[in-house]
Amino acid sequence: MNVKIAAVQMQIGYLDIDANLERAFHFLEVAHKNEADFVVFPELFITGTTSSKVKEVADTIPGRYTSLFSKYAEEYGFHIIMGSIYERYKNVFYNSTPIIDDHGSLIGVYRKNKLFI
Repeated sequence: MNVKIAAVQMQIGYLDIDANLERAFHFLEVAHKNEADFVVFPELFITGTTSSKVKEVADTIPGRYTSLFSKYAEEYGFHIIMGSIYERYKNVFYNSTPIIDDHGSLIGVYRKNKLFI
């Protein structure tokens, strides 16, 4: 059995969330056309590196960002590893990696617990 993994390398705009999402969605379409089974994004690909703004840009998991990527995973039938995003969980902040399966379900989250904020 062969597994195709699409490792996304993209330009990430600092706090340019809309443009970063648009680029990410473009790469999901490219991965689909190339019949990828897994799509892996880089760290902090939605917000860019910004330890000073974590509290303003953090999202919940599940939340807005995972919902957007879940739709693509389900539609295109591949797994998505969301590099990492800033997450607010019970008023604590993490640099977290959501994992979405090919049915669009959130199947795991890895949370770094040593942030410099």
